[in-house]
Amino acid sequence: MRTGVRPDGRQLAPVMPWHAYGNMTDQDAQALASYIKAMKPMKNKVPPLSGPTEKAPGPYMTVVVPQ
Repeated sequence: MRTGVRPDGRQLAPVMPWHAYGNMTDQDAQALASYIKAMKPMKNKVPPLSGPTEKAPGPYMTVVVPQ
């Protein structure tokens, strides 16, 4: 959450505003995680991830990351 990279190495940018959380303390991060985990889950179907050669199953956003 503070680096913009998932544990599996995928980037969260640009959707995840990780820059806003980059200086968060461990205590603040734990408090935020506890709050989110305490929320009642929403019922919605999330479309599966699509590979680079697959057509997305629904609305999507194309992200261009500068190299």
